[in-house]
Amino acid sequence: MYDDIKLAVIGGDRRLSAAAEAAAADGFECAVWGNSICYGGVVRCTSPEDALRGASVVILPLPLSQDGVRLFAPDSIEGGDLRLTKLVEAIPQNAKVYGGKIPCDIMCMLRGREISFKDYYEEEAFKIKNAYQTAEGAIGIAIKELPVTLFGSRALVVGYGRVGRATAELLKKMGVKVTVAARRESDLADAICRGMNIYNDSRGLEGISSEYDCIFNTVPVRLFTDKVLHSLSGTLFVELASSPFGADASSAEAAGVKMIRAISLPGKTCPVSAGVSIYETVVSNMKKEGVII
Repeated sequence: MYDDIKLAVIGGDRRLSAAAEAAAADGFECAVWGNSICYGGVVRCTSPEDALRGASVVILPLPLSQDGVRLFAPDSIEGGDLRLTKLVEAIPQNAKVYGGKIPCDIMCMLRGREISFKDYYEEEAFKIKNAYQTAEGAIGIAIKELPVTLFGSRALVVGYGRVGRATAELLKKMGVKVTVAARRESDLADAICRGMNIYNDSRGLEGISSEYDCIFNTVPVRLFTDKVLHSLSGTLFVELASSPFGADASSAEAAGVKMIRAISLPGKTCPVSAGVSIYETVVSNMKKEGVII
């Protein structure tokens, strides 16, 4: 259907491989480098330059880089040690670039070469899909680690952003007695309207106790002090927040709290679905921008 448009998919993990496979299935000419094995009409190249040559659209991973220097390519069978500066130099000037969490200095380099780009991670539709994929992965961890069924158990969800809301919603549907801790009154009102309990204490989290079987934290602030953690002995703590996280891992262990830091869950628990979400977001933007009709 789109065989007159070449897509280059560079780096990434299983998510970007799935995105490439979805693109090929839709009829795009799709060349890949620096990720895991792809099937279904995808052309594997031996160098990033070969993959990028003649490309109209370039799809890059989420995150674009973990160290700010090299392209994120943990599944690469070609070596995967590609510096971002070299990557930018190889991108055709008339190509449209789509990447996730693009570093500011790379944005500047792309602008300097007058290359159009879009950070698909900033798209609201993508963030919503990513939130539910994260929530499902987090709940899978709880199912595996808890000695009781989720149905009828008690869970505390700290934070009510996209991930917190999605986690609370899915837990509620599974028969979990969900309590939501959040600062905004509108978030607490939303939780109440969805049949959840709320935790609203002027002391912060110092009033919680070990009544919960599981805690899902989505707030990247050290809300769980040593005092709070010692009141949660025996509780499963699923950390969904980014650094600096909601609690210190060594402090949690000392307090008898089993903490699992569940970072970048969609790439680990549902990479194919997460990759399709990336592809769908890119295609949606291509249509808005007139790249395809």
